Parts: sequence; structure tokens; C-alpha cells
Amino acid sequence: MADKIEQEFISLDDISGGELYLGLAESFQIRYLARVIKDFKTRNPNLHYHITSGDTEQIADKLDKGLLDFLVLAELPDSRKYEYLSFPEKDVGGLVIPEGDPLSEKGVIQIEDLEEIPLFCSEQAWNGDLKKWFGSSFSKMKLEGSFRLSYNGSIFAREGLGYLLTFRHLIDTSKESGLIFRPLEPALETTLYIAWNRYQTFTSIAERFLQQLKDSFGDAGKTDLIYYTKGLASAGDPKIRCRCFTLPPFSSVTESLPVSPGSPWRFPRFHPASPACRQCPHRRCCRWNLPSWPSGSGCWWRS
Repeated sequence: MADKIEQEFISLDDISGGELYLGLAESFQIRYLARVIKDFKTRNPNLHYHITSGDTEQIADKLDKGLLDFLVLAELPDSRKYEYLSFPEKDVGGLVIPEGDPLSEKGVIQIEDLEEIPLFCSEQAWNGDLKKWFGSSFSKMKLEGSFRLSYNGSIFAREGLGYLLTFRHLIDTSKESGLIFRPLEPALETTLYIAWNRYQTFTSIAERFLQQLKDSFGDAGKTDLIYYTKGLASAGDPKIRCRCFTLPPFSSVTESLPVSPGSPWRFPRFHPASPACRQCPHRRCCRWNLPSWPSGSGCWWRS
């Protein structure tokens, strides 16, 4: 704590940098945070950031004690204590299986597949989302061991000691890894959040970074995209909103059609096969809602 305070005083007069302290849960979506930091550092070249990794219990305690500025966690933050923004995608839960194991032949893993076999996961997941997902079968599950970091659990799984319950993309499951990932069915999806203390007094650099986060993850400065199915929603009455910060600025889209004469809502000529749409984290929704092109349904934006 003393070191953090000392660094904050040192950076008071440095308008191009300072110290940021972040506590991060494990998720492939950390790449979105890394992109924000990269962009932020181009305007603040003297920025230094300090990362603490762990489960929610570990890093939330540090945030509460003032040792961190921001916290990334895989459960809904307590709105009485924290303000927060959500990441754009979902983390998909599944099972990491040793190559050649009979379970690796299955396309998905169901609850009955997990009964009475040795399982590894974090205590947070076991007593949280997984307990809810198991439902009445929870008593039939065997927690062989708990790990705060999935990588260590994957080593034990590779050696045949059990099976690791974790998120997709956290563990190397390439052909050479000796491990295979299979998603759970019914699907277990988790939202990732970045949070900060509701009544926190930020340093200048942390306050500017928070604004950058809001611009990237939240409403500010973003174009509202609406993925909809014709007949279920209209541009004036959207059912599903997404704010995608990975697409190029819509002002650069030269080909667009008004929804109706004089309407501020426009229909950009994007397609799921285009480079822009392939970068969009919501492309899956878009593909579901685009059975044909260009008629039918699509992606609208407000000029």
C-alpha cells in the first residue's frame, strides 16, 4: 500500500503517465482490456501498469483495501460497492480432457458424463456457477482438487489425475498439447466485468483510463448497433443492442441506405463475410439474424 501511495505522489505532475493497478480474473477476453491499454498508452507514453491475477476473492480483497484501481471478475459485481462495465463476449465453460480419453469422443459434455469422476476447478466456480449448473446432481460430483489458475489444473489433467472444468481458450488444446476441450451442455456462459469502487478517489491517470474504458466498453462515443430479425423488432424499437468497439468508425462507411426517407437510421452494406464483420465480437448474433443478404434482416446504425 505504501509503495502504491508513493508512486501516486511521484506521478502527480506527470500528465503523460502514471501508475495503474489492475486485478484480473482469467479470461480470453482480457485481450479487449489489453487493446484499451495499448490505445491509452499511445497518448500516455509514461504509463506503467501492474497486474495481479487470481480469483475474485483474492483480487476483490485488494480492491477493497485500495491496493488496486480496477478489478476484472467473472461474476456480477455488488452494485452497492462497485460500479462496473461488462465485456463484449461471453466466456464458455467446458471440460479439458486428456487426449485419448473416452470423453474426448463426445462433442459436448453433459451433467451425467461428470458424475463420480475426479474434477478440477476453482473453488469460486465450484460453489458458484457450477453448483447452479449441476442442480440436483451436485451431490454426485467429485471435486478432486481446486486450482486458482487453470494452467496448473491442466497439468494435472494431462497427467491423468482428473478433468479440468474451465473456460474455453484458457488452456492450450492444440493438437500437440495432449488435451481436448469440450463445451458443456446445456451451455454454461459467464459474463466478464471490469469494476471499481463506487466511491473511489482516482489518481489523474486512473480517472483518464476510466474514461477510456467507458468509451470502449460503454455507451459513450459509441454507435449503437442493432441486430434484429425482421418482424421481431424495428430500428425504432430495438430488442437487442450491442455496442461494438472493434468495428471501424461508421463515418467511414460510404455505402449506406436510409431505413426510410429522412430517417436517421441507416443500413450499412456490411456482410458477415466482410473483414469488418469478421472482427466483430457479435458476428455470431449477426450471422444468426442474417439468413439472407441484403434482404431480410441486418445491422442498423444511427447517424
